[in-house]
Amino acid sequence: MSEATENHTITNIGAGIAKAVMHSNPITGFVQTIYDEYASQQWQQRREKWEEVFEEKLKDIQNDVDFQKIMSIPNFAQILANAAQGAMSDIEEDKVDLYVNTVINTIKNEDINNTKTHIFLNMLRDCTLLHIEILTEISKAKPPAPYNNSASNLLMDLRMKYKDNEILEAILKNLSENHLIYTALKTIGPTAPTILTDLGKEFLQFISKQDKK
Repeated sequence: MSEATENHTITNIGAGIAKAVMHSNPITGFVQTIYDEYASQQWQQRREKWEEVFEEKLKDIQNDVDFQKIMSIPNFAQILANAAQGAMSDIEEDKVDLYVNTVINTIKNEDINNTKTHIFLNMLRDCTLLHIEILTEISKAKPPAPYNNSASNLLMDLRMKYKDNEILEAILKNLSENHLIYTALKTIGPTAPTILTDLGKEFLQFISKQDKK
C-alpha cells in the first residue's frame, strides 16, 4: 500500500470512529451536524476550487510544455499530493492559487531542486498571505547603500502600511528565521528588513504565476 493510500485509509478510519462516537452520544449530536453538513461541505468546496484552478492553469501551459516529462520529475506524485493537501487544509482559501502555482512551476522548471521544492511547500503552508504580501513589499525595495538608514526607512514604510506593529515584527522575524530576508545588524530593537535573500527570491518565484516566455 502506498503512503498516500495508507494515509487516506487512516483518515477514513479516523473519520468513521469519530462519527460512531457521535452516534453513540446524544450530547455530540450538534457536533455531528456540524461535521456532516458544514465541514464536509466546506472540504468539498475547497477540493472543487483546487481542481478548477489546477485545470485552468494546466490549460494555460498545455501548448508550451511537454507533459511527458512529468514522468521524469523526481517525486512529482508526492509534490502534487503535498500541494493538494496544503490547498485543502490551509485556513486561507485564497492560497489555493499559490499551491497550484507550485505544481505548475515544478512542471515548467525541469531543473528545480527537489529538496527546495519540499522546503518551499512547507514554507508556503506555514506562511500566511500577509507573510507573502510583506515579503513581496520587501522584494521591491532598493538594496541599502553603505552607511545610510535605508533599512530603517523600509521598516518605517512597512509600519505605516501595516498598522499592527506586533504582527509585523512577528512576521519579519519569521521571514528572517527562514532565511528569506536579510535584516540590519542590531543588538536590540525591532527587526529592520533590508533585501530578500537568494532563497527568498526563489521562494517568491516558486509560488508565483510565471509570465509566458
